[in-house]
Amino acid sequence: MQSSACFLMKILTFFQTILPATGSFYLVIISKPKNGSKKPPQTFHLPYATLEELAVGVDHLSANPSVNLFHACSSYLAESVIVDGNKAYRKETNWAEAKALWIDLDCGQDKFDAGKGYIDQDTACTAIKEFCATNNSSSNDCELRQWSALLLATYKLDFFR
Repeated sequence: MQSSACFLMKILTFFQTILPATGSFYLVIISKPKNGSKKPPQTFHLPYATLEELAVGVDHLSANPSVNLFHACSSYLAESVIVDGNKAYRKETNWAEAKALWIDLDCGQDKFDAGKGYIDQDTACTAIKEFCATNNSSSNDCELRQWSALLLATYKLDFFR
């Protein structure tokens, strides 16, 4: 296992690469139901004021096996807003900016069988490489290759341990 300082630096570098420098940032935690439990998963939005605080949050929370941890892919104007009288977090009215294009590639036998995903992560990474190789004729082809390399590096680092 990596040292916490090394892991923290990798997380911070990753966030500095894909996220804007300012705004409110979020980690989203979805609880994993215990075996046999009929209780639905709970979702929590945790705001952070800086990328450094966000990285520390990932370092701390990623060690908890009872939750799935996600980061928001953009920054927001405030920690929360009121929408239709309710407290809300990652809503369009609160969106500030994004720095990177992101994609969600679903993997697994069920997704693959339904024609809605890839059989595994290696196959998804290969598809990204093929997409970049065949669609690099624009002026942004260098950036596209860089983001593809970042995504592949993140997957290979086993980013969330």
